[in-house]
Amino acid sequence: MLIFARFRGRPAFHAFVWTLLFASALTLTYWRVISAPAGTISGRYDVYRYFGPNAFYMDTAIHHGEFPL
Repeated sequence: MLIFARFRGRPAFHAFVWTLLFASALTLTYWRVISAPAGTISGRYDVYRYFGPNAFYMDTAIHHGEFPL
């Protein structure tokens, strides 16, 4: 605790600690995606690439009074 008491009033140290904590939390959260081989996650995490543009197109068409099939 004596190490942290020395840096108590320095905002750069606090920013470094918070950045390190945030990076650690992100790494812990997405570790399964980061550490998995590319072939095993390709179908599981790319759904938004397919449904995102389709949902945008459908929303735009409905707002213009059309219903595309």
